[in-house]
Amino acid sequence: MTDEWLVETSRRTEGLAVVGLLAVAVGAATGTGATLLLAVPVVGFALYDRLTTLDPPELVCERELETERPLPGRKVTVMLTVRNEGERNVPDLRVVDGVPGALSVVDGSPRSGLSLAPGESASFEYAVRTRRGSFEFEPTTLIARNLSGSRRARRTDAVETTMDCRVHPETYALDNRASLVSGMLDTARGGAGVEFHSTREYHSTDPANRIDWRRLARSGDLTTVTYRESKAATVQLVVDRSPGTDVSYAADGLTHAEYATYAAEMVAEMLLGAHHRVGLTTFGDSRDVIRPSTGDEHRLSLRRLFEGLDGAGTERPDPTATADEVADVTPNHTQFTLISPVVDDEFVDLATRLRAHGKSVVVLSPRQPRAETDGQRILLADRALRIDDLRRNGVTVFDWDTTEPIRIALEHRFGRAV
Repeated sequence: MTDEWLVETSRRTEGLAVVGLLAVAVGAATGTGATLLLAVPVVGFALYDRLTTLDPPELVCERELETERPLPGRKVTVMLTVRNEGERNVPDLRVVDGVPGALSVVDGSPRSGLSLAPGESASFEYAVRTRRGSFEFEPTTLIARNLSGSRRARRTDAVETTMDCRVHPETYALDNRASLVSGMLDTARGGAGVEFHSTREYHSTDPANRIDWRRLARSGDLTTVTYRESKAATVQLVVDRSPGTDVSYAADGLTHAEYATYAAEMVAEMLLGAHHRVGLTTFGDSRDVIRPSTGDEHRLSLRRLFEGLDGAGTERPDPTATADEVADVTPNHTQFTLISPVVDDEFVDLATRLRAHGKSVVVLSPRQPRAETDGQRILLADRALRIDDLRRNGVTVFDWDTTEPIRIALEHRFGRAV
């Protein structure tokens, strides 16, 4: 929706007009020519300022995003174009674009000053840092002034633009990417498959293509080759939403909790795309638990829970109670992938307690590397000590540098095919 122009008149020359008229009166009364001569430009400027008009211009705004569906944490360029569709010049136009309040401008400026001839258009660009969620751009503010600046017209132009910053699995080759996280899964069991697992004594019921003919020729021993069996894993994701995660000291402004949620959603989609069974637990004020499963309805349930994760909790959760609950409601062979910035000891206690239940535990920890204060450096050092504690307790920790895209980071850590 586009508002009507609101025309305002400046009162800045009223004092000059009074001074000029007084000077003319004094000059006429005293017959002083110098006074009259000095009054002429003052009165002339005041008259020009008052007589200059401003017809509201005919302007059209268009906003273009580099991408309408970026991943969280990316820098996205926004280009705003203003076109003069009227028959008059617009000598002085100020434009302020309506950046969503939750997004930060990291390059350029959403403000610009333009001058447009009839039929002419002009554009300017700026960049915002995205964060998880859907964001509507606010109306663009246009302020036009006449040459003298005595009148100005103000209007807002609502250019409907939405930036949807979420994980959109349909736009990625998730079936190919799923192998990137398979290194986190324990599915090794001897059987029929394509990857060598071990050999065993030959049984009369074994097929001929499973006989180790090379060993038979070399030593005379008749053995059967077993392969790593293809089997879906059962994984329970645990996302850290404890109070200490709702902070940020990164340039992009994303909080620890936002990074953890984004990583969890991406990993969940990768695993589901590879037909693994995936569940989800939140570690915060409320303990939401979705048990591992597969299928479209289950995927929608996970997405709805991800959508509802807004901010972090206000009370520290009980790690022992959380670990006991999720260990009790999930199958015995469930593997746990814990996603957390590891900013407090409670999360270390949670992972250690799950290990005490005999569970396989992997921690995926987003790390914001831009520590700019002594306090932030201390927090990073404390985090490193906690990660050492986790590893000493048999927990696999993947330390993710958030300046690297999560997909590439997983590829570097686990490789393409396992």
